[in-house]
Parts: sequence; structure tokens; C-alpha cells
Amino acid sequence: MEEFELKLQVKAKKMPDFAVALMDFEIKNEIVGLTEDGDLIIQVEYDNDQQEGIGELLKVSEIFEDDFDEEDNFDDEEED
Repeated sequence: MEEFELKLQVKAKKMPDFAVALMDFEIKNEIVGLTEDGDLIIQVEYDNDQQEGIGELLKVSEIFEDDFDEEDNFDDEEED
């Protein structure tokens, strides 16, 4: 079964509801960081059977957007 990963940003006051959804739908998770505002960044791993659980998590969180864009070219190009 194919697994997917998603990073979610959760405000502290929403964490109890977030935790209940994680437990109810048995979604694998790991705290991977904090934002500057103190929100938790949690990576979740899920499969197609857990889509309903992901929907519940998204009601109390936001998808975390990394500032790093993999398509950015960081090589310094010299201009003539």
C-alpha cells in the first residue's frame, strides 16, 4: 500500500483536537520542528485508507510550506 507524507502546522490550542484525530485514525506522526510563532510542525504518514483522518487533521491545522523551493537554482551565475 502506498504511503504519503505531509507536514502540518498546528497551533498549541488546537493540539488536543489534533491528537485525538491522530489516535482515532492511527496516523503515524513525528514532531519535526517549531515555527517562529511557536506552532508545532508535525510530519504525518498516511495511506489511502486514512484519507478521512487527514481531513480531520486539516480542520485543525494548516499544510506547512517550507521556505525552500527545490526548483530554485542556488548556483551563482556570472553575468558578462
